[in-house]
Parts: sequence; structure tokens; C-alpha cells
Amino acid sequence: MLAKQQNTSALAVFDLAVTLYPDNADAHDSLAEGYEANQETGAAIRHYRRSLELNPENRHA
Repeated sequence: MLAKQQNTSALAVFDLAVTLYPDNADAHDSLAEGYEANQETGAAIRHYRRSLELNPENRHA
């Protein structure tokens, strides 16, 4: 969805993933990417940080 510039839809899916799996580093990383694509820097940083807390080896975050 992000590749197709469907940021709002992508954010909804990624937010659902974080809601269902709050301790999943990849879910937070994806949600951060969605926020980044939507130019919501503060929210992106929060979720990249959470992703790193859950998985310090995450090089993308």
C-alpha cells in the first residue's frame, strides 16, 4: 500500500498489527514507516524507538 501511495490505508493496517501484536518489533517498524511516509515524524520516531526496544538488532529502525 505504501508503494502505491495509499498511506492512510497502510497506516490502518499497520496500526491494527500493533494493536493485535503490541510486542512485535516488526509491526512497530512497519507502523513507523507508514507514519514516515505520511510525514508524521514524531509518531514515526516513537514507533521506531519502540521497535528498537523490542529488537535492538533491528538495523532498519
